[in-house]
Amino acid sequence: MDIMFNDTWKDISEIVIYGLGMVGKKYFDMLKKDFAIKYIVDNNPKTPDFYKGIKVISLDELLSVRNHEKIVVLASKEAFLSIKRELEQNNLTEYEDYVRFDDFVKDWYWQVKNKNCIREVHVATNTNCTFNCEKCNMFVPYYKSAVTYTLEEIRRSLDVFFPLVDFVFVLSYLGGEPFLNRELKDILKYTYENYHTKIGRIEIVSNGSMIPDVETLETMCQYHILVRISDYTEHVNYRKKLQELISVLEEYGIQYSIEKSLEWVDFCFPKKDEKFQLPIKDVRAHMLCCAPAFHGLNDGKFYYCHVAWSAEKAGLIKLSENDYIDLTNYRIDAENKRYLVEYANGNMKNGYVSLCGKCMGCGIDNHYVVPAGQQEERINHV
Repeated sequence: MDIMFNDTWKDISEIVIYGLGMVGKKYFDMLKKDFAIKYIVDNNPKTPDFYKGIKVISLDELLSVRNHEKIVVLASKEAFLSIKRELEQNNLTEYEDYVRFDDFVKDWYWQVKNKNCIREVHVATNTNCTFNCEKCNMFVPYYKSAVTYTLEEIRRSLDVFFPLVDFVFVLSYLGGEPFLNRELKDILKYTYENYHTKIGRIEIVSNGSMIPDVETLETMCQYHILVRISDYTEHVNYRKKLQELISVLEEYGIQYSIEKSLEWVDFCFPKKDEKFQLPIKDVRAHMLCCAPAFHGLNDGKFYYCHVAWSAEKAGLIKLSENDYIDLTNYRIDAENKRYLVEYANGNMKNGYVSLCGKCMGCGIDNHYVVPAGQQEERINHV
C-alpha cells in the first residue's frame, strides 16, 4: 500500500538526512542532486563535523534548531528501528516528520514528482568466481556449470526493464566475479550510453582478486563506474592482489569503495542443521522482515529476490511464475509500471517468494551468522 504524504511534503526542496553509515554514504550524492541538504544527523562520535560541506550534528542538536524540515532516514533495517524509536521518543511522527529512504523512493517520488523509482537493482553478469565461499549468497559452489551472460542477453533485459521505470538509484553488476566476464566493458558501455539518465550510479561488485584488462579499466573510468570491493582477506590469502587492484584503480582514476565484513548471515539453505527450525510459520512476515534492498534483473525477468533467481539457476529450487515478473510480455502502461515498483517493495499478488519458506533471509529474525568469505572445497567445477 502506498504511503500518503500530506501537503507539507509536496513542495520540499530542503531536507535533513539521518544516517552517515554505509547506506547514508551510498545514496547521499544522489539525494544532493534533488535537494538542498541542511544537516546530516549522526550520533557516532567518530563522525567528522562536516561531510562534503554539510554540517553533521546530533539528534539533540537538530531538535534545538529544526524548523519543520523533513527528515529522510538512510539506514539499514536494523538501524532504522532504533532510529525510529529515538525519533518517536522525541515526539516526531513517521510520514509526517520523517520517512525511511525506501518509502521516500517508492512513494514520495511517485506522488510528488510522478516518477516511478526503485532503490537498487542487481544484474548478474556470470556465476563463475575466483573464490568458493562456503556460504555464498548467490550459491556459486552449487552450480554444475557456470552461467555467463553475453552483451546481447543483458541488453535484452535492460531494454524491457527501463521503459517501465523512470529512475534506479543504483544499478549493480555482480557475479560470481564480474571481471571474469570478457564482455563486461561492452555491457558497461551499453548501459551507460543508453540509460545513464535513468541511473543514479552504475556499480561493479568485486571480491578484488582480479585486475581487469586495460580496455575495461578505461571504460570504467570513462563512464564513472564505481567498483565496490568486498574484502575477504581474513579468510582468503590475497591481500597483495587486492592492494594491486586498488593501485590500478587509483592510477586510472576509478572510484572504489572497500567493504570489510567479518560476518555473514547464514541462510541455512540449501544446507541446514539442527539449529534451523522449519517450517517458518508466517512466510510473508518473514519475507518482509528480510525485505532485500536490492532486486534482480536477469533473463528478461524482474525478481523481488535476486537470491531466489540464483537458487533456481543453480538447480536448488524450482520457482513458480509468481516469483518474478516476466518483462518480455509485460504491457507498458501506468498500472503495470506502478505494479513493478509495488512488487519491488513486497506488495505482490501471491504474498511471498517461494524460497522464503526455505531460507532464513537477511532480516533481524535470522540470528545465525558465519564468518564472511570462508572457503570450502569446490562441490562442482565452475
